[in-house]
Amino acid sequence: MNDSRFAHLFEGNFDLDPIEIASIKHEIENRTVSINGLRLELQKLESEREKYQTLLSPLRCNAVPPEILGQIFKFSLLIAATSQEKRLKVLCLVCRRWRDVALGTPSLWAAVNLGVVRKQGRRLNFERIGTWLARSGVVQKSLKITGRHSDFGRCPLPAQELSHLLVDRAPFGTLSLECDNGECLERIFSQLPRDTTQNPMSTSMRSLSLRMVFHPFESFAHVWSILHRFPALDSLSLDLPWFDTIWTVPEDLRLTNLTGLTLACDWPFLSSVVTILRSCVNLETLVMDYKRLIREPGEALPSISDQVLLPRLRKLEMQRLPSESEDTRFLCFLRTPSLQTLKIRFGPDSLDPLGDSGLSGFSSDVTSLAKGPNPVSGLQHLFIQAIPISSSFGLREVIHAFPTLVHLTLDGLQSDSSMFKDPFYFDDMLLPNLKVLKVLNLQEDGDFEYEEMFNFLAERREYATEELPDSLEEVEVSIIRDPEGQNHPKDAPHASQLAEEGVAVSISFV
Repeated sequence: MNDSRFAHLFEGNFDLDPIEIASIKHEIENRTVSINGLRLELQKLESEREKYQTLLSPLRCNAVPPEILGQIFKFSLLIAATSQEKRLKVLCLVCRRWRDVALGTPSLWAAVNLGVVRKQGRRLNFERIGTWLARSGVVQKSLKITGRHSDFGRCPLPAQELSHLLVDRAPFGTLSLECDNGECLERIFSQLPRDTTQNPMSTSMRSLSLRMVFHPFESFAHVWSILHRFPALDSLSLDLPWFDTIWTVPEDLRLTNLTGLTLACDWPFLSSVVTILRSCVNLETLVMDYKRLIREPGEALPSISDQVLLPRLRKLEMQRLPSESEDTRFLCFLRTPSLQTLKIRFGPDSLDPLGDSGLSGFSSDVTSLAKGPNPVSGLQHLFIQAIPISSSFGLREVIHAFPTLVHLTLDGLQSDSSMFKDPFYFDDMLLPNLKVLKVLNLQEDGDFEYEEMFNFLAERREYATEELPDSLEEVEVSIIRDPEGQNHPKDAPHASQLAEEGVAVSISFV
């Protein structure tokens, strides 16, 4: 304080008169105003400093090489919440250098998803789409489009423009087309040149996905002619319409290059399905999607006796099986000696649970893979979801058939825990090589006893030997919360014991 009027007040303990008090408050107010002004000035200077600092960022100083920046852009598109097209446009608007880098990174422009086209009158800007794809140069491109017919049955997919785009902007490596009527897809492909020199897509196409809701039965054979156009395919997904008994599959399908196949259909396991699989001798991944379609009794039973050998198949998935389905009989006619992963998904709708005979049939179907010629000998991962059973005891036969299992997942098991009553099946230890056990989405108010499962795991460890050590590393349990349910299974003594012995025990409510 430099005002001499108040200097003596700091040298002694004097009483202040009202005039002095008012003067001191005035001085305090003046300095408060000055401090606030200085703070605002400081904030302004700091803000200006940060703006100048951004000019020296690595991205603005060209410190990041264009090829690295392009890879960063590519990664940002993969994790973007919006469409890749919108995100890429935003990146190009940041600055001139970012736009130049984006335009100089061909892979950023190689994928186009046109979404769902519903209205026939809506015209897709194929000139703009072509310009976009042209920026990808010789990089293999991917295109996805879905057509939904109008109330009058008219198709909104412009066959001629699409076929020209596929030829003019080749090479395409991935193509996904979906339409209500399969004839519309045929019309697109029929306009492609058959001469490979005029249609390079025929040799560049590696992944093809076709989905049709219905198809005139008299012309369904033309669907297979589409596949003849792409002999280099290694991945194929077919979502086929309702099965008609007069449909046949040609014997000369050229699918020997396929390593991945997805079949989504209600087709029973007849010779037509067998014909498809016999032409795919190099399959490594097979997905059979049954769409929760319920068959008539006995409809799923095969009309053939010959088995299908898929010597390289490593992953097999059967999904959306209805609870009463006999389609697991499909496994009895497969020979997959290299199989490592088997996933069987029921539902998700829960219908009547399998009775004793149904569960017995399921168990024998799955275990048939480990019997007979060319048996499965190295299954690593077994995943069973929403199997509709009242007792899990029958699953013991299944896991006993595959002693090489290291990862077992039971998801949505709505039954008791009888599978875990005893660590032995006859005289053999169950799951001797188990490393990961996941029991997911259990009903908290169900009959599953958590303590029984943890007792099972603890007893297995007691029988471990130097020649056959216990390999358990992880146990995960998730429970669908019931406000009036039982105690948290974390309180189970053997769960805590396993955790203390180094097993990663994870128990959560969902």
